[in-house]
Amino acid sequence: KFEEQLVSSGHSSLCPWKDNPVPKSLLSLPGSSTHEVMGAFRQRLRSLTRCKVLPVIAPDFIQGEAVSKVLDACGWTRRRGLDPGLLLAACGWQAAGGK
Repeated sequence: KFEEQLVSSGHSSLCPWKDNPVPKSLLSLPGSSTHEVMGAFRQRLRSLTRCKVLPVIAPDFIQGEAVSKVLDACGWTRRRGLDPGLLLAACGWQAAGGK
């Protein structure tokens, strides 16, 4: 339906891309199954737990909307003293040599 909307109303009549949509293969991320995403998250978290020191995350950032979205996406509830490694791993951080 989205593709139909783009062709019918999303482009002007002179648009050179009107009849040349993005290939469907580019509309999804590789490795996007829940199992693969959670496996990659656990791997990043393990790499970060081996670090003696993690970056300090500003309290106002932790209370912000971006973190709320990450926590919601992961099914976590906000709690006092959020583990920085957990948040960093959820945002894609990984310690060097963590693979």
